[in-house]
Amino acid sequence: MEWSGAWIASYTGDVSRTDRKRLRRHEGALRLRGFRPLRQDLWIRPDNLRGGVQVVAADLVALGLAKESIVFVASSFGAAEDTVTRALWDSASLLEGYSRLTEELKRSEERASSLSIDQAMVETLSIGRYVIRHILLDPLLPEALLATDDRYRLIEQMRQYDRLGQRLWQAFLARYVNNERTPDVGSHDRRRVPTH
Repeated sequence: MEWSGAWIASYTGDVSRTDRKRLRRHEGALRLRGFRPLRQDLWIRPDNLRGGVQVVAADLVALGLAKESIVFVASSFGAAEDTVTRALWDSASLLEGYSRLTEELKRSEERASSLSIDQAMVETLSIGRYVIRHILLDPLLPEALLATDDRYRLIEQMRQYDRLGQRLWQAFLARYVNNERTPDVGSHDRRRVPTH
């Protein structure tokens, strides 16, 4: 969604600090949806998510946002605050993470053809979960705050990696559930990873 420059904000000054478990869930909901604290009790994120503030607010509540919070749109900030807002997210770390994870997926996919199906399943499950967690925690910043090409490349690479995982599970089920032989795709091991 194109970003207009507005922000979704959440004022949390009335939220009780005595229940630490509830507070962690509350702040976890904000962080999961890409919010960062601008000032004490004021969290913000760019208003660039589908559905706008109503959908984001409902989503936050479902994730554990305290009912005392107020979620609203801030159309703009003053010059001093505007500079601070753009530094709330570690853009360099995000970009480095996109590139690193994309390369990790590529290396694992290339390595899979030399592994048995069982070995490849363990690796793809482990790496796939790790990458998916990073994608889920991504703040989804707009292009104006962060170049998004690398994020899209990571997501596309994960989709391709997921297709490899599906082929592995199909081969696994064919062998163990249907008692069928897996495709002979390795020269010395009939349990190699299917390539198509």
